[in-house]
Amino acid sequence: MTPAVKTYLVMACVVIAVVLIWGPLRDLVGAVMKNFLIPPVVGALTTAFLWTFWILKRVLGAHLAVIKNLLTPHKVIFPSLKDDGDRSL
Repeated sequence: MTPAVKTYLVMACVVIAVVLIWGPLRDLVGAVMKNFLIPPVVGALTTAFLWTFWILKRVLGAHLAVIKNLLTPHKVIFPSLKDDGDRSL
């Protein structure tokens, strides 16, 4: 690690220690996190989960359609081809 990174790491540890030790500052930081930081994070995680679930359903549906088409006979998919011999040009 570079000296600048070590300095920032030590400063962050000192700030966290001061916040945890001093009661009113701890309450203030807790209220800010509870009211302003946690709801957007929960919203973002909910949106990400729902989007991932939607994509997973679409991919699974596409795979099932391909498997169905691979396992279904050609004449069932295209019923107009059953009487292929009866056609005249």
